[in-house]
Amino acid sequence: MSKSLYVPIYPLPDDLPEGTISMLEGDIEGTHPFFHKLHGGSAKSVPSCDEQARVLFLLDGSVVFTQAGQDLIMEEKGSYIPDPQAELTITAREEASILEIAWDLTATDQSALRKHRPDYPVVQLYDQCPRYTEPFKSERTISRTIVRHGILPRFSMGSNEAGAHDRVERNCHPDIDQYFFSFPENDVDLLIEADRVPFKGNTLLHVPLGCYHGVEIGSGQRMHYIWIDLIVNEEAGLAYLDTVHQPLG
Repeated sequence: MSKSLYVPIYPLPDDLPEGTISMLEGDIEGTHPFFHKLHGGSAKSVPSCDEQARVLFLLDGSVVFTQAGQDLIMEEKGSYIPDPQAELTITAREEASILEIAWDLTATDQSALRKHRPDYPVVQLYDQCPRYTEPFKSERTISRTIVRHGILPRFSMGSNEAGAHDRVERNCHPDIDQYFFSFPENDVDLLIEADRVPFKGNTLLHVPLGCYHGVEIGSGQRMHYIWIDLIVNEEAGLAYLDTVHQPLG
């Protein structure tokens, strides 16, 4: 029988000032989700830190990422993975919003990164994300891979998008903990065990580990959110993702 669960949820304030907001920090152990709002011309520094990995996703606006003397201009939605061993500066060319997910690296994670070091920075524009399908989604659902599993330790990230009268059937992955962050237009009902949880735009939500969850999209609604996977059991979690995420040509 389904049970009722406490579902941690953080809706961003409607009138956000410039600065950084911590959202559900540590709700998944060792994770640090942030929302950054930068006005045009302002800059933010992110210090080097071998003990953390981070992914930055530009939600809107235009920024320059500067690391190790190299500039990268991003003017559309997309992800940027910096080198943790070098300071990063983010300069807004116009008002910009950025989602950041950082997580603490274990000694095993750090060793894995030394052996298989990505070619930093790792950049993925949203409209060029590879697509995949899953058996519990309809053919109308668009699923994108933003950060493929295996690039960073115990992490993957993607998105789901669909229009009204669609749904994601209930599914469960006990080896993967998960945050959802919604784009502004997202307006759906999450089905989490026995609960129906309204999930609006600009909101971070933690799907409780090991629960059955799905999505229902009613009349006049739209689904568009980022899922963020933190893999608890790496071997089992990666095997699950390899099996369930089927790439589309």
